[in-house]
Amino acid sequence: NESPDCLNVVFTNGAVATRGGTSKLNTTAVGSFVFDGLYTRRGDDSAETMIAFAGGSAWGLAGTTFTTIGSAQSVFTTANRVAAAQYRNNLFIGNGGVIPYKWNGSDFTRHGVYPLTNTVSIMCAAAGGNIQSGTVMYKFTTRNSYTAESDLTTAAVTLVVTTSAQISITSIPVAPQSHGINSRRIYRYGPSNATYVLIDTIADNTTTSYTDNTYAGTTTAPTDNGVPPKYNACLYHANRLFVNDSTNLNYVWYSDLGEPFTFQSTSFFKVGDQASDLVKGFAVYDTALVVFCENSIWLNLMGSTSASDWEQVRVRAPFGSKSP
Repeated sequence: NESPDCLNVVFTNGAVATRGGTSKLNTTAVGSFVFDGLYTRRGDDSAETMIAFAGGSAWGLAGTTFTTIGSAQSVFTTANRVAAAQYRNNLFIGNGGVIPYKWNGSDFTRHGVYPLTNTVSIMCAAAGGNIQSGTVMYKFTTRNSYTAESDLTTAAVTLVVTTSAQISITSIPVAPQSHGINSRRIYRYGPSNATYVLIDTIADNTTTSYTDNTYAGTTTAPTDNGVPPKYNACLYHANRLFVNDSTNLNYVWYSDLGEPFTFQSTSFFKVGDQASDLVKGFAVYDTALVVFCENSIWLNLMGSTSASDWEQVRVRAPFGSKSP
């Protein structure tokens, strides 16, 4: 085994085999830029696809050639490292400078569920309907293909009903294709409800009119279905997605349990400091989340899936991490 002839062979259970090495993967150059990230997505159908991020775009490997992914051109900031983590069938992607996205193998859309811009018009369509006299206000939410729901629109559209009537709603906004919205929900305040309640679901992202003849609803509107921050480090662990924050640099945000699209306004904890010890990356140790800052390492000890049982402890280590 000291012979130069044996340098490129390995011995396994008495057999001799060629030692593993490297080979060129793609036969056609992707471009003249460097890669900002390289990941593999494994779908629910067990199919695997290598994804490369370069030149601000996302590229998928088909055989021995990388081709651009639809709707993923010039989305990211060139030369900014792209982070990605898989949760179930989606690869979640962010590079800190832009709104994060997700890719499920076919659709490249925004990570979070964003509310609509409210520009609707309303009027009493016909007398003798089920809506009683009083003041009514409407707001809307959006839902993606996984039925994750956005917060309500900010502005309310108001109408004073003087007699029992139906109400016609027109100019209902639709979400851009990049938002990945499959349906929208209509919520009404008054006259029979003292809070916003669900009136109906529009099961598409194209319809722009609706006639409301519902006396009252029972399902209340969501109040804290926020979107993820802009991040450049992320990790899936314990049925949540953990990300850093390019604005609040010592925050670690986490998604709702079992649902990676929604981040509540209080779903974060702080480690390091805002000045020089910033969150750079994540790992998993046993059941704990490891948080790497520039000058320190922290463990987020997770006694259960409930964030109220978590505790952040600094590791006694004289070093940190400058990059993920």
